[in-house]
Amino acid sequence: MTEQLSSSIGVMQQHAGAALAELRKAYDELSTLVSAERAAPADLLRSTRQLVARAAGVAESAVGPLGQLVERQKELADHMASWAALQHQLADRMAEWAELQRQLADVSSVWLGPAEGAAKATTRLLHEVAEEAAPAARVH
Repeated sequence: MTEQLSSSIGVMQQHAGAALAELRKAYDELSTLVSAERAAPADLLRSTRQLVARAAGVAESAVGPLGQLVERQKELADHMASWAALQHQLADRMAEWAELQRQLADVSSVWLGPAEGAAKATTRLLHEVAEEAAPAARVH
């Protein structure tokens, strides 16, 4: 998109430069006719029309690519709005998944509670048995 924009601006500058050169030429022709005081009304009218037409050409050369730029900016804004909506949907999904993960962890904690208690009781019992067995083993 940046390359298209650079290309469009370059083309706009070329057209504007050419239109300005033609505008300058028409102005020079008009000033020659007026300064020589030999200008017939038809010649003066023709040169004036050319001057106005070339001035309009300069305006069109400048405005056309800028109008395209504005349209591309609008398209980009539309894409950004779509991306924002998708990001919002993703955030909502992520929040749902986080809640499901929290529920899974809570249920797992409930399931793990009795097993964890049994493991601690077993460990404690094994330590007690080992301590009781240790003095008996020393006697023999």
